[in-house]
Amino acid sequence: MKIDFNKFKYIYIFLPHQDDEIGIIPLLDLFSIKKNNIKVVFCTKNESSKKNLLRNLESLKILKKFNIVSNNVLFIGDKLNILDGKLINNTQKLFEYLKNLIPKNQNKITLFLTTAYEGGHPDHDSLNLIIKFLAKNFNHDNFFSFPLYNSGTRLPFPYNAFTPHKTKKGNFIKIKKWNLKYLFLPLAYKTQIKTIIGLYPFYLYRILFNRGFYITRELINNTVIRKPHQGNLLYEKRKWLKYEEFESKVKILYQI
Repeated sequence: MKIDFNKFKYIYIFLPHQDDEIGIIPLLDLFSIKKNNIKVVFCTKNESSKKNLLRNLESLKILKKFNIVSNNVLFIGDKLNILDGKLINNTQKLFEYLKNLIPKNQNKITLFLTTAYEGGHPDHDSLNLIIKFLAKNFNHDNFFSFPLYNSGTRLPFPYNAFTPHKTKKGNFIKIKKWNLKYLFLPLAYKTQIKTIIGLYPFYLYRILFNRGFYITRELINNTVIRKPHQGNLLYEKRKWLKYEEFESKVKILYQI
């Protein structure tokens, strides 16, 4: 499946956290070359004001390399006071805010992009469902997601990164783009060094050998909320949250 990104005049990238953009570095580069009008929307903030400011600055620095100016970067998590890890408790609040943020007359020439529903992090999954309901509200079928990390792996690791879960393979688009400048960009996230260390081997594999990152076209009419895959999700393995608790909280979206 091929996508003509030239047809999209407006692109909205919805991210749970400052640093999640590393999953779409080649795509950001592609958008900047095609001179699409891009807005990046960060939807949570760090509990520490000092660390939150540093994380904002790190992301702004990276995005600037792809000609995304600070005026087009929105820190909605700051504005709505949505903490990292607590997005699931703020689904309706964020949905209502985003619904009023985006002009409805742009729906045919606008692309929505967000994190995949893959069981890696509850914030990632929550935001995917919020944007899916948002796209449905707009009757907007240009909705895509990208993987960050999940527990669908046969490798000697508890997780895989930047690869669609095996249950989704065959339903994705590979963005083939490579540039030497991609190699060390993740190292700019000094406040997230532990996370970057965990993801960097997978990132290097994508950059040096696979030469491509993935996005998936989402079906907006499929708003049934179900477990992303069989077995324990990564956030269950890490004892962050049980899926049953996630499901019960996120079903507030059905009331929208």
